[in-house]
Amino acid sequence: MLYFGRSSMVRWFITSIFFTAVQLFLAPQSKAADVPKYECVDLINHPDAITVTVKNGFVSSVEVQRSSDKRTYYFRTDRDIKFVAGTYDMKINEFLLYFKGKILDAGAGDGSFVNEMRVLGYDVVGADIYLTPFQKTQPDVFFRQDIAHLKWPDNTFDRIISTHSVLTYELRNASAPADPVSMRVLQEFKRVLKPGGIILLSPVPDSGVMESMLANVKGLVIEKKTQYPANSRESGYILKKTEGE
Repeated sequence: MLYFGRSSMVRWFITSIFFTAVQLFLAPQSKAADVPKYECVDLINHPDAITVTVKNGFVSSVEVQRSSDKRTYYFRTDRDIKFVAGTYDMKINEFLLYFKGKILDAGAGDGSFVNEMRVLGYDVVGADIYLTPFQKTQPDVFFRQDIAHLKWPDNTFDRIISTHSVLTYELRNASAPADPVSMRVLQEFKRVLKPGGIILLSPVPDSGVMESMLANVKGLVIEKKTQYPANSRESGYILKKTEGE
């Protein structure tokens, strides 16, 4: 039978604490700290930056961590045509006049808007960082993509719409008018949009943030601005890509 004296046990205890502290110090730190402050990251390659909340079997929100000290809350709501048109303070018939050609719903949510538009005969596809099981059964309609890093080639779409998407939440929570994340998304929209194409964004803070961004993203101009009915401090923006870009 082995016997340890009191002094031996004390030395063993102190040595154990020392080596445990060293191991903890050398252990890899949280991945969140590796994400640069306020810079875009490709969320497809950073799944640890996404937290999905499910209630009653349905996705209710997606929390996206784009940096170690900033979070964007992207709430996935039913986005049928009537709801989306309402964010621009338009009736459905007036709203549909803006759509033709190939259309991208960037931040498609549960896919309601895409599906309704396709039933009406519009050529619409959706992109979102998280797809529901049903959306995954339609790989030619719904694409799992980060809207800051779209996979389509230049000049693909005639129209882009982004309603209650990561972009609009970034704008709402941005610490500065020209937030790099939002500008990257807007630049991607412009890149995949054909010259003369239209982008519809809502809701966006009506505080000059869009105007500040457009000063840094050349080739997009404001065609129309409408008040967001649910909040007088926010608006719906309709942008156009100029022919020469």
